[in-house]
Amino acid sequence: TTSSSCFTLVIMPIGDSTAEKRILIAQLAESILSNPHEAFSSARKDADDQQDQDYSAEVAFERLSKMRMLLELANPNPKLLPMNDEHTARLALVSLLAIFQDILPTYRIRLPTQAELAVRVSKEVKQIRDFERSLLTSYQ
Repeated sequence: TTSSSCFTLVIMPIGDSTAEKRILIAQLAESILSNPHEAFSSARKDADDQQDQDYSAEVAFERLSKMRMLLELANPNPKLLPMNDEHTARLALVSLLAIFQDILPTYRIRLPTQAELAVRVSKEVKQIRDFERSLLTSYQ
């Protein structure tokens, strides 16, 4: 049994069926909405860290953050998922649109200037800046 307040994402091997991809997109979207701050960062290494190592596409995909996984699924010509199709990309893109509408703050966000970065800030402010930076880079 699982509690309704706790959501665990189980990454299944990605098959060729559209139904499996739809389930993965739904799981990722629900997981991102349940905890947006953790969706951009992950305990797993990012794909940039694995350039020197030889991973299969599926293993490399599983090492991405949740938001990065969904962004990869939204790409009709992805590097890590060559079996991705346009229909799956559209579904993922619509899911991303709904996610961004829900998690974007109501105030204007921007990247901090070099002067602002030089100032020492509290841990909470740093976390908010990191989250906003992740939002902006993912949105772009």
